[in-house]
Amino acid sequence: MVDRLRNMINEIQTNTKVRLLFSIIVFLIGIIAAISYICFSERTEVNSDYTDTLLWAYESIKGKCVYNNGFYYAYMLPFGGSLIMMIPVLLFGFTYKAHMLGMVLFVFILAAVLVAFYKMIFNDINRGFYLSGLSLLFFLCSRNMRLIFYGHIIQYSLGITMVCIALLIISKVLHSDITIYAERKKRAIYLSLLFLFTLLCMTNGVNIAPFFFAPVFIAVMLEAFLDKNCNYGDEKFKKTLLIGGLLMISGLMGVLLNSFLKRNIDTTYVDTLMSYRPVNEWFFSTRELLATWCNLGVGE
Repeated sequence: MVDRLRNMINEIQTNTKVRLLFSIIVFLIGIIAAISYICFSERTEVNSDYTDTLLWAYESIKGKCVYNNGFYYAYMLPFGGSLIMMIPVLLFGFTYKAHMLGMVLFVFILAAVLVAFYKMIFNDINRGFYLSGLSLLFFLCSRNMRLIFYGHIIQYSLGITMVCIALLIISKVLHSDITIYAERKKRAIYLSLLFLFTLLCMTNGVNIAPFFFAPVFIAVMLEAFLDKNCNYGDEKFKKTLLIGGLLMISGLMGVLLNSFLKRNIDTTYVDTLMSYRPVNEWFFSTRELLATWCNLGVGE
């Protein structure tokens, strides 16, 4: 039995077609499991937190604007899940069917982004499918995780999706060869896409900054300064500085645009949620961090 299992594993590892088939099966299992939860099991766990993205989309449609002036928002996320939810709301109204369809659409978007992201990291489409399927299954491991990734679309799941997309674009820029004319054109296109994407993401303001802007900016800059093979005068370092500057400028413009969009909105509720704790309480917040993360994975 053990020898048969070992032979099966060796076959999967060595046979290209078998590896691809196995990876796709794991990927499909992850998607089916996530969609099955949304369509059949989620009803037993639904509370008010599950309805926020749907409600924001409904209010935007009703107000015929990104923000409805007569509504109190918990988070200001104009470039977020509410845009995805608008399609189901237009079709089915403010209903659970609209919620299901919106979350299923997000699952497909998240799955596609994860496949491309893992493929970029490992340069292997098999690992892209395989790890994406495992990720989708991992997001089902606890009630908290299911709420974050399959219950609504706010800064947590949104941030991960945006980080993956931004790093995919940045990878294209870093690997472009400016000595080739066609590559220069491609780099200009990718830089424009990165500028526009960062600007739109940062219209979500401080809500998304810790989950999107900070990880992307720090990752880009740290790679340049910690990479021993990267000299301060070489092309890669110049590209890194260019990307860093572009991220800063587009991010600032996005925040300013966010301030403009919410100029007529009562943000008392948002400001209360996003306020910083006093410095003398930071120690206790740090001490509770590990327990909070463990509860996220296994807690209910």
